[in-house]
Amino acid sequence: ICFDLDNAPFSSPNEFMKAIGLPNVSYVVQYSASYKINPAKKGLSAHIFCLFEHAISPKNIEAYLLNLNFETPVLEKAITLTKSLEYLHFPLDIAVARNSQIIYIAPPILINIKDPCTKRIELVKRSQPYIPASSITLKPIAALKAKVKEKINALRAAQNLPVQKSKIKVVNDMEIQPNAAEVSTYTIVEQTDEFTRLTLGDGDSCAYWFFNNDFEILRNF
Repeated sequence: ICFDLDNAPFSSPNEFMKAIGLPNVSYVVQYSASYKINPAKKGLSAHIFCLFEHAISPKNIEAYLLNLNFETPVLEKAITLTKSLEYLHFPLDIAVARNSQIIYIAPPILINIKDPCTKRIELVKRSQPYIPASSITLKPIAALKAKVKEKINALRAAQNLPVQKSKIKVVNDMEIQPNAAEVSTYTIVEQTDEFTRLTLGDGDSCAYWFFNNDFEILRNF
């Protein structure tokens, strides 16, 4: 598993491992390229790699990560709305559980600046070589999605925004959100004969795209 932390509210990988109930599990930590370089980011930005006691499917790993975000108090407090105000930004990324996710581990190339990290990649040995199966809590996906919806609406209410009413439906193995909120600005970042790729609002994900011959559905990576 990869625990992907982006400016998460921890001072060290050890503090994170203790918070999620795995203080005795060995891990490899790889600090992100911007860690300790960007003074605006005070939290922990790193990949923490651990072994499981036995194989677990990507869907179950994703559910495990999602549950950790909600069940770990310090992580739950750090959940925010994305820039679109429609989705959640998790301090512990859940997308890394998917087989399609690319994870970069190369150290940064620094010009005219000294690396503040003495070690970018490090093995930390503990008494347990892997995450024991008994410590993994897997909750039904439906229950976790209900928590996501509840959290979105709670954070939107705090900003005096209306309740998000659109419901996800499944069509041909795709999750579709009908009647999504309007976006007033967008940027085209790539166009080919086959598809067009976009960034919505003031985001920077470049993750939205549509087929040029079928633009009824705006897709997201």
